[in-house]
Amino acid sequence: MSYDDKSEYEQLIKNMPTTPIRPAIPINEFHVGDTVILYEDVPGYRSSNVLISNQTVKAGTYTIYQLASDKRHPVNLSSSDSMPGTWVDTTKLYKQPSGFFVGDSVYVSETTKGYDSSTGSESTSMIEPGYYIVDQTADGSKHPVHISSDTQTPGAWVDNRSIRLQTKPPLYQKGDAVTLTESTPLYKTSMATKPASFLAEGTYYVYQYVEGHPHPLNIASEVGVPEAWVNLTNIKKK
Repeated sequence: MSYDDKSEYEQLIKNMPTTPIRPAIPINEFHVGDTVILYEDVPGYRSSNVLISNQTVKAGTYTIYQLASDKRHPVNLSSSDSMPGTWVDTTKLYKQPSGFFVGDSVYVSETTKGYDSSTGSESTSMIEPGYYIVDQTADGSKHPVHISSDTQTPGAWVDNRSIRLQTKPPLYQKGDAVTLTESTPLYKTSMATKPASFLAEGTYYVYQYVEGHPHPLNIASEVGVPEAWVNLTNIKKK
């Protein structure tokens, strides 16, 4: 390589954009049930010790389903906390030290002390068992997770010992039996503005539930058959 070629090469390398390399998290920092993020696609493996990848795991948020710390690919990532997923290496995994991310749906399993701040010493409220949403985190603090029952309701800072990731089940599920207590307007879609007819009082079965829509419930006189969209005013769950 000539002097001019070498200088040009050195200048090219110098001007190349660089991406900071994030150190890999030690395997002992991961736990079953942790929420983790993949910031880029990575090879996935059908078992923790095979040599050849059989799929690609897309970037996204996952739950750790299983760990095998002495294997080549020690982490089993799942998109559900109840189903096994794919084995991956840890080099591209990121985990919040608190174990939770803003927007996570969590279940508080026992009555828990709540605090006005993440560093507060005296409890200011008691958080009852139930479903909540993580709306803030403060890693390294005494009480690193702030939860609330919805995005409009003030919540509290809590420890994370009694919190677990769990999606809140829908209010109505397919096949549920419900009672229509009186004749009710029915709609052709869940977003329709004008009723198409009326549905008589009686027993029906849930076909579909779309939370947040004006007429969120599709019910029918037969299980597994779509029939009519109604609002929840005159619905009683059996």
